[in-house]
Formats: sequence, C-alpha cells, structure tokens
Amino acid sequence: MYMTKTQKKKLKRKNKTSKNTVEQISFYKKVPDIITINGYKLLILPRKTNISLVECVLLGGFYFESKENTGISHLLEHILTASWKKCKLSKCSVFWEKYGVETNASTDVSTNRYWIKGLSTFFDKMLEYIVEIMLNPQFDESIIKKEKKAVENELNQYFNKPSWKLEDTVSKNLYTVAGMRYADDVDEQLKVLYLLTKKKLIEHFNNFYTKKNMLFIISTGIDRQVVMKNFDNLTKHVKKNEKHKFVIKKQLCFQNKQRIVYVKEPTAKNTDIEIYFPLDIYINNEDYPYLNIVSSIVAGDLTSLLLSVLRGKLKLVYGVKCYTNTNMCGTVVNIIVSTLDNNVNRVVEKIFEICKIYSKKLITTNKLLQAKRKFKMQIYQKNLNSVESVRNFYAIQYLYQLNDKNKKIYTLKEKIKKINGLTKGKVRSIIKKIFDTKNCLIVYQGKKNILKTKF
Repeated sequence: MYMTKTQKKKLKRKNKTSKNTVEQISFYKKVPDIITINGYKLLILPRKTNISLVECVLLGGFYFESKENTGISHLLEHILTASWKKCKLSKCSVFWEKYGVETNASTDVSTNRYWIKGLSTFFDKMLEYIVEIMLNPQFDESIIKKEKKAVENELNQYFNKPSWKLEDTVSKNLYTVAGMRYADDVDEQLKVLYLLTKKKLIEHFNNFYTKKNMLFIISTGIDRQVVMKNFDNLTKHVKKNEKHKFVIKKQLCFQNKQRIVYVKEPTAKNTDIEIYFPLDIYINNEDYPYLNIVSSIVAGDLTSLLLSVLRGKLKLVYGVKCYTNTNMCGTVVNIIVSTLDNNVNRVVEKIFEICKIYSKKLITTNKLLQAKRKFKMQIYQKNLNSVESVRNFYAIQYLYQLNDKNKKIYTLKEKIKKINGLTKGKVRSIIKKIFDTKNCLIVYQGKKNILKTKF
C-alpha cells in the first residue's frame, strides 16, 4: 500500500509511542535500593508527576498482640493519625482540609500502614506529618478518649454483621500466633478496648514502632537528593525510646491440620463456605510471582476452572473467588463460595474434584493464553506513572523481606517476563502444590451443620 510522507511520519510517531509505552511497563530498569538514614529505612520511588505519596508501613500488625491487648494496634492507628502537634488537639483532618490531600491508615494481621497523598507543593508538610506521628507522636488523654469512641463505633459495625463470626472462626482455626488468632474477634476487642490505658499504648508503641519493623516509602517527582535531605533533617534529632521487644520469628504461623468447622447462623439464606490452604511459599519463593495468575485460572470469571463447572454446567453457585495472601508467615490460598443448603456437600466435593483433576491434567492452551492476556491488560489499564501503581508493586516485596540480607525483588518487566514464560506444566505443578488437602481448613456458616465431605 502506498503511503504519503505525512502518513509515514504519523506511523513512525505511533511506533515510537508504542515503544516508549512498553519500556515504561518496567517502572525501572533495575529495582530501587532501600537506603538507611539515621537508622531508618527509606525506599524512594521516583515518578514523573506533581503528586507525592508519603507513607510508613510496619511489619507486624495484629501479629504482635495477645488476647489481653487484642486490638491495641488498631486503636494506636487511630490515635497516631491524630497525634501530630501541629493539629493542636483538633482533628488532623481539619488541619489538612485546605490542602486537598488524601490520608488514611490501616491495620491487618501482618502490617500497619500510614499514608498521605497530595500535590508536591505540600511535600514538606506531608513528610513532616508522617515522620512525626511515627517517631514523635503526642499521646494526649483527650485524643485517646475520642479515638476509643471511634473504634467502638467501628467495631460495633462489624459486630452487627453475622459474617464476623465466620472470619473470627477462620482466624482461630488457621493461625498459631495469638495476635493473629484474635485479629477478627470483635467481641473480645470491645471488651479490651477501654482497658487500654495511655501507659499501655505508649509501651506498645515503643516496643513495636521500631527501626527494625518500619519502612518509609516516598513516591514523588521531587529530586531524590532533596527528599533525602528533608528526611535526614526530620529524623536526625529524634530520641525515641525503642525497645525492639517484638521480633518476627521465621516460622510458619499456621496450625497446619485438616479440619472442618461449622458456624451456626439461623437467619442465613445460603451457606457461605471458605476453604483455606496454608503454604510454605514466601515472597522470595520462585513460585510467588505466579500465584495470582494461577488463582485467576482456578476461580474468577465464567471460564475459570471452578466457575465453568459449578455455575456454567451444574448451576450450583453464582460465583467463586480464589484469593492469595502472602506475608512473613508464608501464603494462604482461599476459595470463597456461597450456595443453597442442599448443595453444600456437592459444591465442596466438586471443588476438590476439579482441583485434583488439574493437579494431574494440563489446562488448555486457550485458557493459558487468556490468563496471560488478561494479566497484561490489567497492567496496561493502570496509570503506570501514578505514585500508587509503583508503590503497590514494590511495597510488599520489600516489607516482607525488610531484614533479609539477600532480597529477591522483581521489576514489573521481570514479572511480565516470568508470566510470559508460564507453561501449562508449571500451572499444573502450582495447582498441585496449592490444593494439597492435608492442611486444608474449611469453615462454613449457615442454618444447618450438614457438610460431610471427606478430604
């Protein structure tokens, strides 16, 4: 086909744009390094943007709690976000209102996260806020009293939902670590809440919020040297009473026993079923990059291995989800499904049957291609220059190897390469590894105690 000079120029520009897009997929050509400033670990993730994200993420969460102080990390989360001296005992949300920032915090079984995002014009203030509440918070009785009320209301919202009993039963039967076992015990946390004194909160803070457990992450378009200088100025005079009492033990946190547990719920219309497979797979394991894509092959859309049979052929369910969660304890793969009471046994049996089949049988070429292309599509749909995208990709990789000498960190380009090289044989071996029922936990909630499935 004949092309004019103008058409050739347009095509050349288009090809050049496509090439640049592909190159950007990697975020960076090589993984960024953690730097240590005044003993604090800092990960700088540069982006070409006028937005800055400043956060501190901590290794621990509920892991460092006991039954006697369950929920203290959650209460601390509330208190610390309001503990900046410049807020002057009013809500810090009032202070930040005119700046148009977004800020929040979260606590889960293995992490705590505090973050703020806004225009880079206000970077200095945002950085000061995160550093101060992490290293030099103001513990004031009025703030503690106010935030206890907020936590009480939040916990009561969970308490009103019957699903909390299911999640609590899962935690009690899945984990060995006391703090993780009580992470979803809303009833116990409400009992403990008003027994958590200022003295106990400060002691927990000093034991837990330490240089060993803490990683600061900054994603911004501001010059790296400027970021380092500002961070140095804010941290060099800190005199924090760190005790380093809490240490992550390199051991599995899972009970690792075959078990079926029933949770009675008289008002249930369906039976909700959660199946857990704890695994000795860590962030630096060679199979880790494949976990999410394999779980999407197993359950997800209508063409997935489970849903194509359970919904497409047998009409037993509406949906099936398969999630993976990897932290310092290893990995848990979780299948979630809901069905009519009279279908419970058949659904669970079919799930085990299908997983067993594909631990021996190869998936089709089309199914593997579909999964790879969906994986790439999800990446291409993201704004890869955003501060959130680069943070979400690197933060967990670094956090769960925070104190390891030999870290295994992937760039996005390296991960794509591994996914491109994923074979049907590899999918089969991972399915076989994941769905080994010897440590399987099933927790189900409904009107009737009817599950008789044999593993």
